[in-house]
Amino acid sequence: MYILYIDESGDPYSWDEQNHLVLAGVAVHEGQVRSITSKLDEIQNTFFPDININLHLHTHIH
Repeated sequence: MYILYIDESGDPYSWDEQNHLVLAGVAVHEGQVRSITSKLDEIQNTFFPDININLHLHTHIH
């Protein structure tokens, strides 16, 4: 099974302050979620070592 993750950035109702809304998505096979989460943690530790918030992929299966 594939898990689809969709997220947006920006506010579609504030065009006076910004001109962009970004909508992105990625489909990940359920067997790859742990590996991708681990790689995201490595990227965070390498490039943002002072940020202590762990990134997690949250899944919702309906």
